[in-house]
Amino acid sequence: MRLLYKKLDSNLIENIQLNETEMLFQILKLIQTHLIKEHDTNNFYYKLKILLNQNIELAKAIFEVLTQRKINKYINNKLLPYDIQVIKDLFKKQRLNLLTNNFSSFLDKNYLLPCQKKNCQFPKLKLQTQYQEQYICLICLKKMCPKFCGKFSQGDLGNLQRHSQKKHLRKCVFLDVEKSQVLLIYSTSYFFITNTLFINKKGDSPIKGPYPLQHYQKFQINMKALDQIFDIIMDEKFLKKLDDENQDNVKTEVI
Repeated sequence: MRLLYKKLDSNLIENIQLNETEMLFQILKLIQTHLIKEHDTNNFYYKLKILLNQNIELAKAIFEVLTQRKINKYINNKLLPYDIQVIKDLFKKQRLNLLTNNFSSFLDKNYLLPCQKKNCQFPKLKLQTQYQEQYICLICLKKMCPKFCGKFSQGDLGNLQRHSQKKHLRKCVFLDVEKSQVLLIYSTSYFFITNTLFINKKGDSPIKGPYPLQHYQKFQINMKALDQIFDIIMDEKFLKKLDDENQDNVKTEVI
């Protein structure tokens, strides 16, 4: 990527709409799969154009930098402009910072944050009586209401499904803020992963109720479940996880 800044106007790269860390990681995965392992430059260029939302000019520039310099013949992680493991570690650190180490501090930090959809009809600070569950995308960390932010709509896709398709190539992982449940989406299908991201010493999940925040301090971050989520996101295991799930649990309704 540093080579690109020398070769191109940096505005080209800044026009990419995806999260920067995610984009770098996705490009590195394409390099690793199609240039290092398969030596398939045609498939690499094809997948790169899809990843960059048909930004042909940028895709062509990246392709030329990587192939004309013959990086694909000699490349390994030490030669990459960005090391894959460094990207992974940064990705994990950012999500751990969001989640904190217990459900009490997580709620304190995230519960009253407003939905980030532009036309959300719910008030920015929701009282308990009018609260509608919200979700946080664990890829780009955007918070949003499910379905249609309180609006009546006949659309086929809800907010979470549209966000997954528009921003993350139809693959996404969301966290239910109130229940600490993890929702995995692939295309329009989705299901809740069994393990929640916060549990107490007995393995029980938190239930949001009329309790003070101190009540939730006993529910600690579930690192086993979190590592499973990181594995799904970083190693592109969305479809495998969906195939392995009991199909009775897989839904396609609007969400």
